[in-house]
Amino acid sequence: MTDILIRDVDESTARALKQRARKHGRSLQAELKMLLAESVDREERMENFRRVQKQISEETRKRPQTSSTQLVREDRDSR
Repeated sequence: MTDILIRDVDESTARALKQRARKHGRSLQAELKMLLAESVDREERMENFRRVQKQISEETRKRPQTSSTQLVREDRDSR
């Protein structure tokens, strides 16, 4: 495992992180590890989403597209 040191953390941020850790029943260190891991995971999921979105866009580029506004109106009017 690697050690990471973060200096000059704003006092209000540190206080909020400590409160958050207490709320979740974790130590500050465990809370920070969890936050870092979640951040990396979220970024990886977003990159994957963008890749799939681009692939779908390329595959459907030549197909006629209906605007979402029109679809919502048609749905609303059919009720």
